[in-house]
Amino acid sequence: FEAGSRGDDAMKSIKLTAELVPEDEGGFSVDCPELDIYTRGETEETSIANLREAAGLHLEELGMA
Repeated sequence: FEAGSRGDDAMKSIKLTAELVPEDEGGFSVDCPELDIYTRGETEETSIANLREAAGLHLEELGMA
């Protein structure tokens, strides 16, 4: 997946790994080993969207976004 934020005039983005795992109780967990972040969602799409948001916030905290 790609994560990033709007900077100056162009979108900054980086490619990261998303490991998506179906959970026994329903929904999906997803983590990004490069940033050591984890989240979950009810569907694959919401799980990836949640991870994108978490990655963007994480990169902002690091001053990379």
